[in-house]
Amino acid sequence: MAGPRSRPNNLDGNMPLFRSLFLFLWVILLFSCAKQGFPPGGPVDKTAPRIVQTFPKPDTTQVALNSTVEILFSEPVQRRSCEESIFITPLPADGVIYQWKGSRLIIQFPKGLAAQRTYVITIGTDCKDRRNNAMASSFSLAFSTGDHLDQGSIQGQLFSDSPLKDVQVWAFDLQENPDPDPSRTAPLYITQPDAQGRFHLRYLSLSQFRVFAVQDRDHNGRYGAQSEAIGVASRDVLLTADRPSQTDLFLQMAVMDTTAPRLVAAFAPNLRQVDLQFSEKMAQVGQLTIAAGEDTLRVLSSFLDGQNPILLRARTADQTAERTYTLSLAQGCDPSGRCIDSLQQIPFKGSGRPDTVRPRYVSMMPRDSSRTVPWDALFHIRFSKAMDEKSLRDHFSMHDTSRSQVDGELSFPDPTHLQFRPFKPLAENRLYYITLPVDSIKDASGNRLADTLFVKKIKTVAADTLSEISGTIADQDRSAKGDILVQARSLEGNHYLQHLPGPGPYRFENILPGSYLLYVFRDQDGNGQFSRGVPFPFQPAERFIHYPDTLTVRARWPNQGNDVQLPAP
Repeated sequence: MAGPRSRPNNLDGNMPLFRSLFLFLWVILLFSCAKQGFPPGGPVDKTAPRIVQTFPKPDTTQVALNSTVEILFSEPVQRRSCEESIFITPLPADGVIYQWKGSRLIIQFPKGLAAQRTYVITIGTDCKDRRNNAMASSFSLAFSTGDHLDQGSIQGQLFSDSPLKDVQVWAFDLQENPDPDPSRTAPLYITQPDAQGRFHLRYLSLSQFRVFAVQDRDHNGRYGAQSEAIGVASRDVLLTADRPSQTDLFLQMAVMDTTAPRLVAAFAPNLRQVDLQFSEKMAQVGQLTIAAGEDTLRVLSSFLDGQNPILLRARTADQTAERTYTLSLAQGCDPSGRCIDSLQQIPFKGSGRPDTVRPRYVSMMPRDSSRTVPWDALFHIRFSKAMDEKSLRDHFSMHDTSRSQVDGELSFPDPTHLQFRPFKPLAENRLYYITLPVDSIKDASGNRLADTLFVKKIKTVAADTLSEISGTIADQDRSAKGDILVQARSLEGNHYLQHLPGPGPYRFENILPGSYLLYVFRDQDGNGQFSRGVPFPFQPAERFIHYPDTLTVRARWPNQGNDVQLPAP
């Protein structure tokens, strides 16, 4: 007789299912634990590369002329970025060769080092590691093939309206090259400024140096006059045994205009107007002549467009439609003083169209609705076209809320520009209106003003809002000539200027509160503006200085004692 049948064990029967479930949960747990740590590769590398060892060691003397230089970095670096950030002074005429072995850079000199010479190898902050971390500061290695290191130095600061990218400071030894042209000759000594524009040329020989700051954008070791900014020093620097170091050499960066202006186009928008276009902004333009064969077209007036001085607008007698005229111009200069270098001639087609375009109001300074207008403000109103001066003189009005008229002088720097100067200072903290009846205001062709209403208002500043800046200007050069110009410009856009006949006290009174920058220069050539100098043939820049601190001006709290000394030539 058969025994009883055994009952199936459910646990054993489901064992494969349980094993699969356990394995699945284990995998999930493993990956969730892995996500709690750093991503693959460890934490993000934010450590800047640095120099850990060099051969020769810093300040070594009696280095063999056939030596190579070795520089060991703390980690692998981007080789190209580092090579482009290396400055070797003096640079051998036949160049150098870079060789890499891991994190070690070997610099070879194909024809060896010069005897009795101090060399400085600087690696700038553009040198980066493979994670794009740049060196925290530049590194300099100095050594000598003679028995001592040269100890001459020049310190100074660069100033620029744009970021100091790709800027280098170059020093030429005038004993070796008496009249260096930075566009053709490589400098003997090179360094980089820091982010604030400060620079320090060290380990220089005792000699006389000419210093430039150059924005070498293409990294070719030459100054590109048409596209690269340059700063020209106000003096050459002489280093002697008694005075091996000099400080306070200031350079102002700018792209210099080296091209003479040209007349590039002429066209007639209507039968009584010709517009001329130049290759750049102009400061002044001489007399025009317009002819067609033996006939001359009379030029009644001409003026540079105040909003866009690349254009000159001329009013003429009636032109003949489609007739070809030739316009001739022999004189004209740009703001930097470069002038047209030959007779300019250009043809244009005469127009038969009458002038039917109505003039428009463009702008006013101080701006409409301004509430902090100085009591001695000069008012400027600009229009889109040449205006009829008589209609403006007859109908211009400025008055306060009680309808009291403000008397003053109307003038016209050009036919589009009305200028009004009150005879007396305006009252403080008062509302004023400037009005023009639009139906009575005409342009030079008789077209009435396009605006439907012309009422502008301003409010003068309250006396208890104002303050002052004062101090004394000194000059180390007691024989210097020319006015001293002092500029106070606030970060909020207010600008004040004083002309001093020479060293002495200055005071900006009744100025608006704000944070001010103070700038001083000696106008040696008397042209009323800062002359930046010329790199070649060399003309030094005028001497200038920026006050080292931002001046905080508060209402009713005069900021006094801001003394400035112009550097010696």
